[in-house]
Amino acid sequence: MNPHMQPWDIQMNEEISRLLRAHGEIDTTNIQLQVEEGKVFLLGSVPEVEMKTAAEDLVVRSPGVGAVSNFLEIKREETICP
Repeated sequence: MNPHMQPWDIQMNEEISRLLRAHGEIDTTNIQLQVEEGKVFLLGSVPEVEMKTAAEDLVVRSPGVGAVSNFLEIKREETICP
């Protein structure tokens, strides 16, 4: 977390992180958030495109969010065929 974040950005980061973890259909294992003056950056990866979309939709609807930049990559889990 950026040591120069404003208190409201820290609070927003914590609340959005909580909401993402509570969402039953988003794998948050590799998601990182950055919040700067009400703008939220979604970073990292998720295994399905639907999770990327769901994460962005959740953040857009969160109180205080002025903008969202979704940089989540889709990294499907590899399966090994016998």
